[in-house]
Amino acid sequence: MKSKVIATTLLIGAVLVTGCDGDGDEKKPDKKAAKKHKHELVYFEQLSNGDADYPRVEIGYKDKGDKTHTYTAAGDKVYEHILKDKDQSPYVVKDGKKYHVYRTPYMTYDDSEIEGKVKDKGAVGKDD
Repeated sequence: MKSKVIATTLLIGAVLVTGCDGDGDEKKPDKKAAKKHKHELVYFEQLSNGDADYPRVEIGYKDKGDKTHTYTAAGDKVYEHILKDKDQSPYVVKDGKKYHVYRTPYMTYDDSEIEGKVKDKGAVGKDD
């Protein structure tokens, strides 16, 4: 049991630092690769990889001819980057044997105010 807890902790730590080098700086793809091998991201999924040190990653992307490719690898060859602009489309850059995935955040929060009046405090969606 103790070894499973340690393995899980190590796995989480590996996932958290995947996109950074030893100095805490974010790794970026080569500029030539970013121009030549930038593809539209279709999906990105991290999967459990048993006793391996890194999770298994599956990436679906479209090339210039709109043909969809799927790439599966260990997470140590994949770097995640979170897009700051919510209107920017997700994409992937192939840099040799490394993949840089630029995706939207999983959760976003909207601070806009909501106006209105409460008319009924009854259950929503309940048919009587």
